Amino acid sequence: MRENSSHTTHITALVVEDDPICMDYIVFLLNKLNIKIMTAPTGEKALELLGDHDYDCFLLDISLGAGITGITVFEKIREIPRFNDVPVFAVTATWKDDLQNLFDRGFTNCMEKPFTFTQLKSLLYPYFPQLKEAEKKE
Repeated sequence: MRENSSHTTHITALVVEDDPICMDYIVFLLNKLNIKIMTAPTGEKALELLGDHDYDCFLLDISLGAGITGITVFEKIREIPRFNDVPVFAVTATWKDDLQNLFDRGFTNCMEKPFTFTQLKSLLYPYFPQLKEAEKKE
């Protein structure tokens, strides 16, 4: 788990991703948006972190290798009342046909890997307009 310290948007995200290269990429992009980031390389670690912190959004890989899946993490997040209205985004390398399943389960939105910085901003801006405002000021 890692946490960045330079954040100005007052948005905290929990990123759950088992692939270290993908994790580094996501963290790099979120840092560019000045989002405070907590990371978990497994679903189990993500569940541990749920009790310790408040989050403004979650970015979940769906296939997390061995152990519980991102879908299970999503279901556990939704069991915690303080996270009922918090956006949960699936960030996955799944096929288009499977994306509808994620929406049907209740994910806020989904983004297929690989993705660009522009696509990540398009995912987040509707839920966090202050990100767009901060970008305009730069």
